[in-house]
Amino acid sequence: MKIEGYLDAFVKNSSKALAKNINIYFPIANRAYLDVEPVVDGKPKPGLKKDKFDNVYLRFRIKELRHGEQVTLTSFFQLETKKLDKENLLFESLWKARKKRVTLIYPEGLRRIKKIAERLYRKSKLLMDFEEEIAGFIERNFRVSKGEDEENLETLLRNNRGNIETIVDFIIALHKNVSIPARKVKGVLFLNEKNEPIEHYWIEVRILGEWVPIDAIYYNFGKFEDKYLAIRVIEELQEGPEVKSIYTLSKKYIKRALIIGFERTYRRLI
Repeated sequence: MKIEGYLDAFVKNSSKALAKNINIYFPIANRAYLDVEPVVDGKPKPGLKKDKFDNVYLRFRIKELRHGEQVTLTSFFQLETKKLDKENLLFESLWKARKKRVTLIYPEGLRRIKKIAERLYRKSKLLMDFEEEIAGFIERNFRVSKGEDEENLETLLRNNRGNIETIVDFIIALHKNVSIPARKVKGVLFLNEKNEPIEHYWIEVRILGEWVPIDAIYYNFGKFEDKYLAIRVIEELQEGPEVKSIYTLSKKYIKRALIIGFERTYRRLI
């Protein structure tokens, strides 16, 4: 699927010092979900950067920014997504996905997550069995909300409802509690014929050295159509800042100097 993207951002120096040698990176896609390299402003790969998760970033350079000064950054880019088929890996024995060292990240006191994970694990022989058990548990026990209020794993378990990102965090916690590596993917999903996508989250599970995509919300296990565009793979439950900025100041004691805002839009090309 061919997709057109647009980035509109601003950068403002809120300090009293002069900011110099500014490099700002905005994520636009994950390379593993693309068929070809991104084309930015009509040129292939100008100033693109990848991190260890294969996330692709647009890079902007600003020589200097004075006190109170603000600049606008814009860019057009074209992406082409591809189909992924790693379903066969999910039919491996469940124990092959387990690792000795998997970091657990969830609030102290949520022992219920560990009990749920162990119960679903005992009912499974293959990794596919485990993923289907999780998807069934989600469907039976949780309602998806729009997520206007602040939500986390505690509110999800207390209210039996949460936004998709919180439910995905819960799914990751289930995997990690039985020592299966899993990570979060932030992206967009084209569900119908309209050009505008919806924001979506899913997970990737590691087995036999491969990361396999799983979308328990829509029951897609290892086999993704090209309607999925991954923007960013995130290792931790907490998403953290998307934008990366590197710069120097004329005064070292100023900790926070730049205010950065951006809007990133995607639409399918017909």
